[in-house]
Amino acid sequence: MSTGMKSFENLDQAGAIYPMVGMEGVLALVGIAIWIIWHFWQICIENREHRKDIENAKTWHAERTKKLSKND
Repeated sequence: MSTGMKSFENLDQAGAIYPMVGMEGVLALVGIAIWIIWHFWQICIENREHRKDIENAKTWHAERTKKLSKND
């Protein structure tokens, strides 16, 4: 990869010499969009897991109540 510079004279006029100059804004927007999508995806997964945990707790409680009422 070359910067296209032939000499180091007039460095004050060279400008940016790294790859993809001008893409910073686009890349920042893509990163923010991915971050927001990840948050929505994570919320959906956690909600699904919480619903399963609540159902398991209800089932456990119902079974435990049934066992205790049989013992009385």
